[in-house]
Amino acid sequence: MSDETKNGELVPSEEGSLDLNALIPLGVQLIENSHKQSQAQIELQKEQLRIGEERLRIEKSTFSHKYWLLVFITVTIFGIAIGLIFIKNDTVSAMSMLSHIGAVIVGIIAGSGWERIRGK
Repeated sequence: MSDETKNGELVPSEEGSLDLNALIPLGVQLIENSHKQSQAQIELQKEQLRIGEERLRIEKSTFSHKYWLLVFITVTIFGIAIGLIFIKNDTVSAMSMLSHIGAVIVGIIAGSGWERIRGK
């Protein structure tokens, strides 16, 4: 009895075991497909990493601009308050301005926290 027929079917050999030589091309194809799929996943992960690095760079730049804008606004507000107190001798206006600005800041912080809670 032959190990293979003309159709490539597996038939038992004389020892009662199967000849697995016909499965070798199938196994090779499986390994090649698995390799291609893993390479595609690696490329996708590299692209996602590159996009993440770009997003981080943009956020760092945005944070830097916001930081310096906040520093400028803070220095300006305290400069006006100091000018009102020491140059104009108008302590009431300076304290009123500072208290109103403080109330606005607290309102902004509370509002952003409220939006964050509602967004969940």
